[in-house]
Amino acid sequence: MAKKKRNSIRPKQFVRLRKQDGRYLYLAYYLDGKRKYEFLGKDFHLTGTKEIDTEILRRAEQLRQKRETEFQARQYTQLPEIRLNANFLQYFQALAASKDLKAWTNTGVHLKKYVPSGKLPFRALDVQWLKGFREYLVNNLSTSSAHTYFSCIKAALNQAIEEKIITVNPAIDVENVKRKDGKIDFLTPNEIRILAQTPCKSEVVKRAFLFSCFTGLRLSDVKQLTWSNIKEMTIEIVQQKTDELLRQPLPEQAT
Repeated sequence: MAKKKRNSIRPKQFVRLRKQDGRYLYLAYYLDGKRKYEFLGKDFHLTGTKEIDTEILRRAEQLRQKRETEFQARQYTQLPEIRLNANFLQYFQALAASKDLKAWTNTGVHLKKYVPSGKLPFRALDVQWLKGFREYLVNNLSTSSAHTYFSCIKAALNQAIEEKIITVNPAIDVENVKRKDGKIDFLTPNEIRILAQTPCKSEVVKRAFLFSCFTGLRLSDVKQLTWSNIKEMTIEIVQQKTDELLRQPLPEQAT
């Protein structure tokens, strides 16, 4: 009985190991439509001794596999022109809407002011453009807001990398606006007691303000607070400004 042939399919190799004159090893592959060669140097010259050549071929194959991985990664990140021509402003607006955070919304507003045409392809987002937008933020906003809004741009570009729209974040080479530590004034316990005794047209506003004083919550977080956020005298809430979870004890004065 004739033996059946094995139906084995070797995986396609983009980078191939070759020999010249039966001794000199090199790698061959196509890159950007052109044939490329990489000679491996003296350490990979075959000697004619089986034991030595076996080791040389093993190391050469490891190098070939490494180049294969690099080659496939490069091929994978070749971006279609349609992606680079996509409108960053529209992308950012959709991202801001999904986050529903004031900082992102405000950043979108200033993007529209800075780019009145409403058209900004991803390919135009280079270091020079980013420095220009950062300068615009610094000249028109407080240092803290400029820092926050430029951070949103950086985060959006990182998201675009994850979605394979771009391969490198150009904002990596652009320094963010440096925050200045401003002076923060706090109300004294006596001042809070006076405010608690002071008449107010809206009792709800007054109670919300005092609750904020006792808990340290921002007004935006107080407004969205519900009974479900309070569990066993502990406040648990996702902060609207930072989108981070806050978990802290509920002070007795706030109950």
